[in-house]
Amino acid sequence: MNFTETELMLMEDKPKLLSPENKKLRSKLLYKKNKEEICRKERERRKTPEGFKKYKKRKWKQLGLNMNTFENVFERFKNTNNCEVCNYKLETNVGDGKVNIASKCMNLCKETNECNKIVCLECNTRIMTENRKIKAKES
Repeated sequence: MNFTETELMLMEDKPKLLSPENKKLRSKLLYKKNKEEICRKERERRKTPEGFKKYKKRKWKQLGLNMNTFENVFERFKNTNNCEVCNYKLETNVGDGKVNIASKCMNLCKETNECNKIVCLECNTRIMTENRKIKAKES
Protein backbone atom coordinates (compact mmCIF):
# COMPACT_ATOMS: atom_id res chain seq x y z
CA MET A 1 0.00 0.00 0.00
CA ASN A 2 1.45 3.34 -1.02
CA PHE A 3 0.67 6.45 0.98
CA THR A 4 1.57 10.02 0.10
CA GLU A 5 3.94 11.97 2.30
CA THR A 6 1.04 13.99 3.73
CA GLU A 7 -0.92 10.81 4.51
CA LEU A 8 2.07 9.30 6.29
CA MET A 9 2.51 12.50 8.29
CA LEU A 10 -1.19 12.49 9.28
CA MET A 11 -0.92 8.90 10.53
CA GLU A 12 2.09 9.76 12.70
CA ASP A 13 0.85 13.09 14.11
CA LYS A 14 -0.61 13.26 17.56
CA PRO A 15 -4.42 13.18 17.12
CA LYS A 16 -4.96 16.03 19.62
CA LEU A 17 -3.11 18.44 17.34
CA LEU A 18 -5.17 17.63 14.25
CA SER A 19 -8.19 19.54 12.98
CA PRO A 20 -11.50 17.63 12.93
CA GLU A 21 -11.20 17.13 9.15
CA ASN A 22 -7.68 15.73 9.50
CA LYS A 23 -8.74 13.47 12.39
CA LYS A 24 -11.41 11.97 10.13
CA LEU A 25 -8.88 11.54 7.32
CA ARG A 26 -6.37 10.03 9.75
CA SER A 27 -8.96 7.55 10.95
CA LYS A 28 -9.75 6.50 7.36
CA LEU A 29 -6.06 6.14 6.54
CA LEU A 30 -5.36 4.02 9.62
CA TYR A 31 -8.32 1.80 8.74
CA LYS A 32 -7.03 1.43 5.18
CA LYS A 33 -3.56 0.59 6.49
CA ASN A 34 -4.84 -1.99 9.02
CA LYS A 35 -7.98 -3.22 7.22
CA GLU A 36 -6.98 -6.89 7.05
CA GLU A 37 -6.16 -7.05 10.77
CA ILE A 38 -9.33 -5.14 11.72
CA CYS A 39 -11.50 -7.49 9.62
CA ARG A 40 -9.79 -10.58 11.04
CA LYS A 41 -10.43 -9.38 14.60
CA GLU A 42 -14.08 -8.61 13.75
CA ARG A 43 -14.56 -12.14 12.34
CA GLU A 44 -13.05 -13.61 15.51
CA ARG A 45 -15.25 -11.41 17.71
CA ARG A 46 -18.37 -12.60 15.82
CA LYS A 47 -17.56 -16.18 16.82
CA THR A 48 -18.31 -15.35 20.46
CA PRO A 49 -21.97 -15.19 21.59
CA GLU A 50 -21.64 -11.54 22.68
CA GLY A 51 -19.86 -10.55 19.47
CA PHE A 52 -22.43 -12.33 17.31
CA LYS A 53 -25.27 -10.56 19.12
CA LYS A 54 -23.60 -7.14 18.68
CA TYR A 55 -23.00 -7.90 15.00
CA LYS A 56 -26.66 -8.85 14.42
CA LYS A 57 -27.85 -5.78 16.34
CA ARG A 58 -25.73 -3.49 14.16
CA LYS A 59 -26.78 -5.21 10.91
CA TRP A 60 -30.48 -5.35 11.75
CA LYS A 61 -30.44 -1.71 12.82
CA GLN A 62 -28.98 -0.84 9.40
CA LEU A 63 -31.82 -2.82 7.77
CA GLY A 64 -34.35 -0.79 9.76
CA LEU A 65 -35.53 -3.26 12.42
CA ASN A 66 -37.52 -1.62 15.21
CA MET A 67 -34.85 -1.88 17.93
CA ASN A 68 -37.49 -2.07 20.68
CA THR A 69 -38.11 -5.62 19.47
CA PHE A 70 -34.45 -6.63 19.08
CA GLU A 71 -34.18 -8.88 22.16
CA ASN A 72 -37.30 -10.86 21.23
CA VAL A 73 -36.29 -11.16 17.58
CA PHE A 74 -32.75 -12.22 18.49
CA GLU A 75 -34.03 -14.95 20.84
CA ARG A 76 -36.40 -16.16 18.13
CA PHE A 77 -33.54 -16.09 15.61
CA LYS A 78 -31.28 -18.09 17.95
CA ASN A 79 -33.93 -20.69 18.70
CA THR A 80 -35.28 -21.21 15.17
CA ASN A 81 -33.75 -24.31 13.60
CA ASN A 82 -35.90 -24.65 10.48
CA CYS A 83 -37.08 -22.16 7.86
CA GLU A 84 -40.54 -20.89 8.80
CA VAL A 85 -41.60 -21.08 5.13
CA CYS A 86 -40.12 -24.28 3.67
CA ASN A 87 -38.99 -26.07 6.86
CA TYR A 88 -35.40 -26.43 5.55
CA LYS A 89 -32.75 -27.05 8.26
CA LEU A 90 -31.02 -23.71 8.95
CA GLU A 91 -27.39 -22.95 9.72
CA THR A 92 -26.14 -19.98 11.70
CA ASN A 93 -22.94 -18.80 10.07
CA VAL A 94 -20.94 -17.30 12.90
CA GLY A 95 -17.94 -15.32 11.76
CA ASP A 96 -16.92 -17.53 8.85
CA GLY A 97 -18.38 -15.18 6.24
CA LYS A 98 -19.74 -18.09 4.21
CA VAL A 99 -23.30 -17.75 3.01
CA ASN A 100 -25.24 -20.63 1.54
CA ILE A 101 -28.81 -21.65 0.86
CA ALA A 102 -29.26 -22.81 4.46
CA SER A 103 -28.06 -19.52 5.93
CA LYS A 104 -30.46 -18.20 8.56
CA CYS A 105 -32.07 -14.85 7.67
CA MET A 106 -34.43 -12.48 9.41
CA ASN A 107 -37.13 -11.36 6.97
CA LEU A 108 -38.13 -7.76 7.70
CA CYS A 109 -41.42 -6.09 6.85
CA LYS A 110 -40.40 -2.74 5.36
CA GLU A 111 -43.74 -1.08 6.22
CA THR A 112 -43.73 -1.89 9.94
CA ASN A 113 -39.96 -2.49 10.48
CA GLU A 114 -40.88 -5.69 12.32
CA CYS A 115 -39.53 -9.20 11.84
CA ASN A 116 -41.86 -11.29 9.65
CA LYS A 117 -40.18 -14.66 9.76
CA ILE A 118 -36.88 -16.45 10.28
CA VAL A 119 -36.17 -18.06 6.92
CA CYS A 120 -33.49 -19.63 4.74
CA LEU A 121 -31.63 -17.46 2.24
CA GLU A 122 -33.62 -18.86 -0.69
CA CYS A 123 -37.01 -18.06 0.88
CA ASN A 124 -35.80 -14.62 1.96
CA THR A 125 -34.72 -13.86 -1.61
CA ARG A 126 -38.05 -15.14 -2.98
CA ILE A 127 -40.05 -13.03 -0.51
CA MET A 128 -38.03 -9.90 -1.33
CA THR A 129 -38.44 -10.49 -5.10
CA GLU A 130 -42.22 -10.97 -4.73
CA ASN A 131 -42.47 -7.76 -2.68
CA ARG A 132 -40.56 -5.82 -5.33
CA LYS A 133 -42.85 -7.15 -8.08
CA ILE A 134 -45.93 -6.11 -6.08
CA LYS A 135 -44.53 -2.60 -5.53
CA ALA A 136 -43.64 -2.31 -9.23
CA LYS A 137 -47.23 -3.21 -10.23
CA GLU A 138 -48.64 -0.66 -7.78
CA SER A 139 -46.60 2.21 -9.22
